[in-house]
Amino acid sequence: KLGFRRRRESWYRYNRQVVQLVDVRLGHNSHGLRLGLTIRRLNRTTHPSYVECHVRAGLQWLLPREEELVFNAARDLRTPEIDVENMVTVFWRCIQDRVLPILDSTRTLEGIRVLLESDFGRRFQVERVVTESGILRGDALNRRDRPEPD
Repeated sequence: KLGFRRRRESWYRYNRQVVQLVDVRLGHNSHGLRLGLTIRRLNRTTHPSYVECHVRAGLQWLLPREEELVFNAARDLRTPEIDVENMVTVFWRCIQDRVLPILDSTRTLEGIRVLLESDFGRRFQVERVVTESGILRGDALNRRDRPEPD
């Protein structure tokens, strides 16, 4: 559980600085996992939706390229040749290797800033309100090569 509380299909953990969201989507034709971070000085809610999060990324953005291909094929539940065991392995490895370390390191504004200044941080979308507020200082926030929202 790691201190997260469930609300509908989402899991939340928050402190005075940051709300962390793990959003689980189980659709009829596809499924996925999305991460979101909300800066509480900019939005006081403790249960933001994924699109309300200031920093966010879908699981597919967090995977190495070869695992991204497996993940994208596996999330389409209509694909008849899905190797469910391999899909579960890819999801679990990603959660252990990518998601949990990100969540552990982004419990503070400083942790979010460090993430976004890393090369890996380019995989996250950052809302304009964050860059305009100057709440997280650093050149990384002004990068234009971030993914579009999903």
